[in-house]
Amino acid sequence: MGAFLFKQIYTLGRFTFSFLDLNKTWGCDKRYGIDALQRFLLLNRRALDFLNVHAEIEVIGNAPFLSLTTSQFAGSIPTLSPKDGKPCGDLCIGGRFGEDVSELLSIVGETLLPKYDDSLPPLTSSVLEPPLYFECCNFIDKWFKLERARWHKFDIKDKIQNIPTNGTKWDKYSLNIYDPNDSLRYPNRNSILKPYHKEFCQLLSVLYSCFEEVKKPQVPLRSRFAYSSKISCLQSKYDKSLAIECPSEFIVHASDPIAVKETKRIANIILQNKRSNKRAWRIDYSEFFERYVQYLFGEVAQKVSAKAINNPHFSVSGKRPAWSLSYLEPDLVLQREDEQYIIDAKYKSHVFNWNDYSDELKDTFRHDFHQILAYSSFNSMQTKKAILVYPFNDFVYHKIKINSPLALNDAFVYFVGIPLEKKKIEDVKEGLNQIIKFTIE
Repeated sequence: MGAFLFKQIYTLGRFTFSFLDLNKTWGCDKRYGIDALQRFLLLNRRALDFLNVHAEIEVIGNAPFLSLTTSQFAGSIPTLSPKDGKPCGDLCIGGRFGEDVSELLSIVGETLLPKYDDSLPPLTSSVLEPPLYFECCNFIDKWFKLERARWHKFDIKDKIQNIPTNGTKWDKYSLNIYDPNDSLRYPNRNSILKPYHKEFCQLLSVLYSCFEEVKKPQVPLRSRFAYSSKISCLQSKYDKSLAIECPSEFIVHASDPIAVKETKRIANIILQNKRSNKRAWRIDYSEFFERYVQYLFGEVAQKVSAKAINNPHFSVSGKRPAWSLSYLEPDLVLQREDEQYIIDAKYKSHVFNWNDYSDELKDTFRHDFHQILAYSSFNSMQTKKAILVYPFNDFVYHKIKINSPLALNDAFVYFVGIPLEKKKIEDVKEGLNQIIKFTIE
């Protein structure tokens, strides 16, 4: 079945696989299907927990099945065979609407970094692989902390000097004392504190490889621009000739400063990613969609000279029960002069089901609708304006007006569907720009 034991599945779903299909890869005894599935769950419990996947065994018509219920996490984990405990394929969880997660991760950039698990075996496939430049940017940031740690080491060198020191090798000196010409030549061992010691120079080679990675054309322009000044600053400090070949893995010593330990850890991640081994990783998909929407509106805000404020906190004070919220947090506020938008991103299928009806859709929409109106109530604008953003195949929007019989205030809520495709980003920006211009200007 290649590199995948399971067909690619997606977030917030439930999927069932028969033992007979899975066993085409495992090769276990067909008579003991439930035992094989139980052993599979036992061997892969930690990996499944990493992606927050709930797994259980079901019997349908006397045939055993494996049921997987996914959460908000997307990512990839390796799986181990119940027959011999060896890697037998990857479980990859993607977006619900068929989007390319790897492609879109490169757009949101450093605002959302994947979480890795180095304790799990390497992946057998690089599908859904997060971009390496994330870690390279992280390494560059950590390098400035490493500099502040003043990580110096003693370099031991033997040198002939005309006076003795604490490091004089008297046994070697005694062998030459018979010669008067050597009586004032002392073989000393000197300890010199050096900033550019061996490990530093090895890490320097990783730093220069990070420079090359971040400068690649496929890295988003925003990230390249953000790190161009940092790269120029570091390149002016260190001669590339100081960099020496690094080991396959840096050893983290207990005596290393915290900044050095962190830098070595990220260096090992980068070195591992440059090899064929790929690590298990995950992202919170609802947070990813939020960051993607913030990116889009941030681009539009620049065109209309508006200010985009991501995740502002509306504090809740007074005497509150233990389960009460301490603050409210919309995903984004867009403001220009005396106009303001409250924007909330929802990774739900509501726009796909625009003409359908169900109690579940109605209940979840009511929650979204009430939430965005609650956020909007905290500004002093006569006309409240809000945007709810959902995924969709193409850019669409619907406008709703709410009139109050008790006050002079009106509220406009836009329901916007946006495609999760890199090639359609410019169309989305243009569509959002038209909405903002239509109501702000």
